[in-house]
Amino acid sequence: MVNTGYAHFAEALVFAHGKQALGEAARHALLCERSGDTETAETWRKIQNEVKQQFANPSYEQLRHCA
Repeated sequence: MVNTGYAHFAEALVFAHGKQALGEAARHALLCERSGDTETAETWRKIQNEVKQQFANPSYEQLRHCA
């Protein structure tokens, strides 16, 4: 997996929010879109995709147990 920088942030989001991390990323993206900040919204969407990948990857199983 190529580390884009978003993976580390997504990992921290999963650690802090557990199963709600995906929703948190989506919520932030939506708030940014509503305020007209499309660039930051796009960043949150990339983080959201990284969170999805981490939950799909069995090597991140230990993060799921922190929630």
